[in-house]
Amino acid sequence: QSGTSNDSLEDQIHANELEHQIFQILSRLSPKGREVFIMSRVDGLRNQEIAHKLEISIRTVETHISNVLKELRQRLGEEYNF
Repeated sequence: QSGTSNDSLEDQIHANELEHQIFQILSRLSPKGREVFIMSRVDGLRNQEIAHKLEISIRTVETHISNVLKELRQRLGEEYNF
């Protein structure tokens, strides 16, 4: 195998590990925070769309996203340079 294939496989393994760690962290957060974050980052919805669907204010959506990102940075920061 070429070095590029090994690098690609190693990158894929690291990405899978990171994804696993992110979902582990998300599983420990509040259900609403997790739901808002997934709607934003996985489903690609805008904050206004999330607010409308969940019947909460845009500011509340922003707060949930901010809190989740802060938690992710705290738990993953050193290892992944967040």
